[in-house]
Amino acid sequence: MKALIRKDFYESITAFRMLVVVIAVLGGASILIPGGRMLIAYMVVIASSLTSSLIQQEEREGWQTYAGALPVARKTVVGAKYIFSLGLVVLVSVLAMICQIVAGLREGLAIMPLSTLTQCFAIGLLLPCLTLPLAYQFGTEKGRYIGMFIMILFALGAMRLTSQVSGNVNVMFDYVPAWLVLIVVAVLYVISWWISVKIYQKKEF
Repeated sequence: MKALIRKDFYESITAFRMLVVVIAVLGGASILIPGGRMLIAYMVVIASSLTSSLIQQEEREGWQTYAGALPVARKTVVGAKYIFSLGLVVLVSVLAMICQIVAGLREGLAIMPLSTLTQCFAIGLLLPCLTLPLAYQFGTEKGRYIGMFIMILFALGAMRLTSQVSGNVNVMFDYVPAWLVLIVVAVLYVISWWISVKIYQKKEF
């Protein structure tokens, strides 16, 4: 599995270096631009979507067929993607927290680093929870559109539920303990991994 994760790391650096640059630019902009801390969320979304981009590239190159000849179980192939995605989200969430702290000190605003870390981590893992099983089932192209549709419906529903309170979707994090958010997201991530494994094991390449 280590070799598979290392492959994904090197491939993301070479094939998606522009996305890495975009994440760095967004981090700098969130610090330098007044009120730019909203850009932090985009950093996490981009990072969490990188795994789906890797799967899409592997589909174009026919890597799944080659992976079937390797002495590794399909369960391991899927698990490597989930661990890689988790590592990306953790890394960018910590980076987002640092940017939030620096921006808060620079603007003299209230700093809530743990809240930022929890929100970024939750948002960052929810995206692959949805998109990875869809990518394995329908392919990344069709799965992306289905995932976007579901995410829009979810966002609209969350906005409707929270608009009566403050009009801010983030208000849900004010009423739910951080530990509970992390537990729920972790459980959803494991369920998503299990579903992806079942789908991938039945695929024919």
